Formats: sequence, C-alpha cells, structure tokens
Amino acid sequence: MRRPSATFILFFVLALGFFLRLTNFPSAVIGGRLFPFDSDPAYHLRKIFLLIHNFPHFPARDPLLAFPFSAQVQWPPLFDLLCASLWVPFSVFSHSQERFEFVLAGLIPLLGALNILLAYLVGRELFGRTAGLLAALLVALSPAHIFISIFGRIDHHVVEPLLPLFLLFLSTRLSNHRRT
Repeated sequence: MRRPSATFILFFVLALGFFLRLTNFPSAVIGGRLFPFDSDPAYHLRKIFLLIHNFPHFPARDPLLAFPFSAQVQWPPLFDLLCASLWVPFSVFSHSQERFEFVLAGLIPLLGALNILLAYLVGRELFGRTAGLLAALLVALSPAHIFISIFGRIDHHVVEPLLPLFLLFLSTRLSNHRRT
C-alpha cells in the first residue's frame, strides 16, 4: 500500500485546523447575528467601523474607554485599518454592516490556516518535509492557536505569528537558495 503524499497530508492538516477554528460557529452566531467572542473583538469591530465612517481619521481618545471619563486609545490601529480597508471591495457587493462582520469573522480562521501553512513551510525549509508536517499539525492542534484564530474572534493576535513566520520562511528560503 502506498503512503499518502505530503501534499495530501498537508491538505488534511489544513482542513482539520480550519474545521477546529469553526467549531464555535453555533455559539458565535445566534439568530443570524454575530456575537463577539469577548470585549476585545467587540472593541476591534467598533474601531473598524469608526475607521470606515471617518477614514482616514482615527480618534486618539475614545469616550467608551474608562467611561464616563474617556481615555487615550492605547492600541495602534494597523490591524483595524487593514480590516477597514476590506470594506472598499466588499461595499461593491453589499453595504450591510452585519454581512461585513461575518466576512471579518470568517477571515480570522483563514488567517489561522495561513499560520499553519507557514509553520509547514518553515519546518520543511529548516528540517525537511516530515518536520514541516509535524510543525503544521502542532499549530493546527494547539489550543492556544485555536483560541486566537477561532471564528468570530476579530482580534490582532492571529496576525502576530504571521509576520515572524513569513520572515523566517523567506530568510531560510534565501539561505538555502544561496547554498545551492
């Protein structure tokens, strides 16, 4: 009997990881409405829609922080700005804020799957195909990674591993390319 190919195994791991990140869908969507996972995603949604309606201005103070006194916004707006920039192509098809929330909620598990793929690529470049598959499986099954990339958790934490993994992949790829 033939062993399954690495491509098939990787596809299976990616599908498994994506499925695990969608398991909370029934509790995140009630009556056709998205309910934010906790206060962080709710606040990110607030900042995203503030950016959409007031682009390019982003408030330095928010009256809902430290209510009733307001407070300085402590978090940089890059994640929210990137999410808000998706509104432009989305608005061609629909102007529904609720539908856009679903697009953002579904984007998070896709970014989680991209993390899994990058873990595979880094592991493969550094230690070979088997190590890459093992790295992808570990990220796919990691409870901490599932938590940050679960459906509806619109938060910047899913993007944090992407840049280091991507840079590590590029540097190892270039390093291996120069050796040959």
